[in-house]
Amino acid sequence: MRRKHLVIGSIVVLVASAIWSIGLIAPMHYRLPDAGFDPTDYSGPVYMVNGLKIGEVSSDSAILWTRLTRNPEMDPETDWGRLVSGVPGEVRASYWPVDDQNLRVETPWSEVDADKDFTRQLHLTNLTPATDYFVLVEGRPLDDVENVTQLEGKFKTAPGEEQVAPVRFSVLTGQAYHRRDDDENGHKIFKVMESMDLDFLVHTGDIIYYDKPEPYATTLPVARFKWNRMFALPNQRSFFNKTSGYFMKDDHDTLKNDTWPGQWF
Repeated sequence: MRRKHLVIGSIVVLVASAIWSIGLIAPMHYRLPDAGFDPTDYSGPVYMVNGLKIGEVSSDSAILWTRLTRNPEMDPETDWGRLVSGVPGEVRASYWPVDDQNLRVETPWSEVDADKDFTRQLHLTNLTPATDYFVLVEGRPLDDVENVTQLEGKFKTAPGEEQVAPVRFSVLTGQAYHRRDDDENGHKIFKVMESMDLDFLVHTGDIIYYDKPEPYATTLPVARFKWNRMFALPNQRSFFNKTSGYFMKDDHDTLKNDTWPGQWF
């Protein structure tokens, strides 16, 4: 009788695993805990706990991404990690070659987009090839133009089309929140890479695992929660403030392992 129960139990597990793998069993839907305030009514100071992302860097242009947040560090702990609450406001960037501040350029103030989780992309143009740039990003509330927060960063432009130059870069993949080897600060590899004076990082995907529990990313707010808690970790934040990156999405950033169009969970 025991063997019969064991065989039946094994068959049930195998069938359930097979059904899960083809997307016929969905994980439970998670709802984020109340952040304790309505961002549309927020009028306090703003911060940038998610830091900067400097991407699509060419020989003469780059795109700078940032997000305005309620707190300078992550919000209190939840069952799955810390919230990183976004808030309305405006941002702008100033940038110049590190050896010549007289070439400083300043973008206009731009309001962050509440529909895109209080983020904004700023386009930096007319850059010089193969040049180290300093960048200063400022944020402020919509109704308090004197209360400005600042964040510093840097990046290097690509060589010109006819230039031949050595480059130093790292390639990264498989970045999971629950595999971080420093619970408070994030993955230690980012501190190592930061010390290497890289020209850029190539992230080949599996940046965020939508299909991993605590929580499964079954809604847009939960998916954003998983991105924000990852890139508010101090090691990640410090690295990306100083290093540009080229990102690509893989299966876990799209839906789940070995996914293809038409699947769901």
